[in-house]
Amino acid sequence: MNPDQLLLVSRFAFDTAALLLWGGQVFLWLGVEKDLARHIRRRLQPLTVSLLILLALAGPLRLLAQAASLGAGWRDVTSPAFLGDVIFLSAVGRGVALQAGLGVVTACLWALLARSKRAIEYQPMIASISFGLVLASLALTGHAGAGDGWEGLGHQANHILHLLMAGGWLGGLVPVLLLIALLGREETRASAAHGLMRFSTLGHGAVALTFFTGFLNVLLTLGGWPFDFSSAYQQLFWLKVLIVSTMAVIAIVNRYVIVPAMGRDPVRAARWLARGSLLEIVLGLAAIATVTFFSSLEPMAG
Repeated sequence: MNPDQLLLVSRFAFDTAALLLWGGQVFLWLGVEKDLARHIRRRLQPLTVSLLILLALAGPLRLLAQAASLGAGWRDVTSPAFLGDVIFLSAVGRGVALQAGLGVVTACLWALLARSKRAIEYQPMIASISFGLVLASLALTGHAGAGDGWEGLGHQANHILHLLMAGGWLGGLVPVLLLIALLGREETRASAAHGLMRFSTLGHGAVALTFFTGFLNVLLTLGGWPFDFSSAYQQLFWLKVLIVSTMAVIAIVNRYVIVPAMGRDPVRAARWLARGSLLEIVLGLAAIATVTFFSSLEPMAG
């Protein structure tokens, strides 16, 4: 695998892990009753650990791939002096190094929290904040991190909001799948239904802000409207819009067609609700892959 290929793969892995971890944990913290959230968190523990390992590995791999891409290939990665130059003398190198460091520290912090009985009560809050910082650090690389002055800071702030809203939407769908399954148990039905309605309420704002900040991002990047369809960057941007719009349509159908049908046929409605949520997750991963690819392209290049 050449450096550019590994750069794309490691970025997709890191971004996916950061988005899912942030969204899942912040929703369980703010949107689900404590006892039920604790139960779901235990059920999701294998997935959470896997994502943390992915986060801790993908960050350093991306840093090495970035260094090899900026240099003459993999041979330059073996030079400590060259790696130091990449990290300290280039903005993108500093950004990627910060992301790698945050990923490793966050994974270690989770492990420490899991072992401490005294800290377990604060784990949801600490995890949500730490995962949010990892996610926000993505705004330091790519086109949003290339600007200067107040305009550059505004672009980065908008991109951070975009990442947090998109992650809240996509990552929150993972515990939502477990909440749907818990609707079938009498002892958890009421709290699970409350959590699902809470996700729906928060989701309206998250979806709207995801679209708004996403379009504002591309306007700030291009300095104009994205209607140059000879540009691969802009073609893939519209592909992402199509994918995310499809996610939004599924979410609307879930909320306003399938949920009301639960009173008539709860088993069938829950099955379709789970299928729709799972499809949203798959489409969300496709959107991340699309962003990973077009973010490596020149915005105005045909």
